[in-house]
Amino acid sequence: CKVREIDDELVESKLISKFLNISKLLQLKTSEPENWNWLNRFMSHQDERNKNPEFKELSNRFLTVFHKVGIADVSKPTLDHLLGILDTNCISVDSSMQLLFPYLSLSSHSCIPNCEHWITATQATVRAKRKIPAGEEITIRYSYLSLHRMLLRRVSRDAWFFTCGCGRCQDGSEMGTQASSFKCYNCREGFIQEVKQTDTENCYQCNVCEKTMTEQKVVEKATFLRSLENFSSVERIPSLILEMESTGAHPLYHSVIELKQCYIEGITNTGLNDQICRTVLAYSQDLCMYMDKVNPGVSRMRGRMLFCMARVKDWFIKNCQADIEPEAEIKGKQELVKMMILSKKMIAGYVT
Repeated sequence: CKVREIDDELVESKLISKFLNISKLLQLKTSEPENWNWLNRFMSHQDERNKNPEFKELSNRFLTVFHKVGIADVSKPTLDHLLGILDTNCISVDSSMQLLFPYLSLSSHSCIPNCEHWITATQATVRAKRKIPAGEEITIRYSYLSLHRMLLRRVSRDAWFFTCGCGRCQDGSEMGTQASSFKCYNCREGFIQEVKQTDTENCYQCNVCEKTMTEQKVVEKATFLRSLENFSSVERIPSLILEMESTGAHPLYHSVIELKQCYIEGITNTGLNDQICRTVLAYSQDLCMYMDKVNPGVSRMRGRMLFCMARVKDWFIKNCQADIEPEAEIKGKQELVKMMILSKKMIAGYVT
């Protein structure tokens, strides 16, 4: 009977999963008081979250279910705090599962972090992307790498209630990549980029002809370009990139980079030919320029790209032997082995 009451209130599987997670956390109050006290020190942003009608509705639904199943000593402030802790600190593995890693959640965010993390089953791994001096704060990236800065700010604000102030976010050109800038629709030479802030909204202006664009128009264009990231087949990606670039994007724009990464990783699993390999190499050059600026250091993403480049290099060695001198072929094979070893180390997470 109680199970039916829960099912009536929590129809979606992800709501049932979150409800069960809250139930497990509540049990800590009596079973593990020390962990309960430690848990309650985690940030929840419950006051800010209660301004969201959806959060308030979910909290009230959960409170009703707890009371229906006979758990009447749960207060709304406690429930709001626990829900906020999950939303602030958990990592979503899929649409129905959230995992809370207490120590990982203590890491701060940076758009150019000194560490990267990934989840395998229920285990979190954190790896330094570069040498970290003693006393430097450990940082990871909370959200997406290849996302227009205005969309990224909204994600950070809505999910974690902060505005990032890292070097990448403070630089209007995003470390020289112009990854969140559009090609100017007026002069066709400059970039529409963020130049300053007013009391009401950000200001966007061409760095050549000074033509301006409103924040609303910037968000609309960025949202449209992001929608083009959805593709039906990897072979269609080059034409999607051309479509993006015809509407204001450029080779290092975030959405273009996202598609180039998908193309490189997807197409190298199919039959290679001369045209595909040359396209992969061209896209890889852009990805290297992009990552050197906004995702520097070792990373699994760089490892995957290096592995794909090695497969292309291997294809050229095997299929263009007539055009390669014997000594150059030997040297190329040696470099290929080094690329494969380094790429697998990066992907596996062990690089010295």
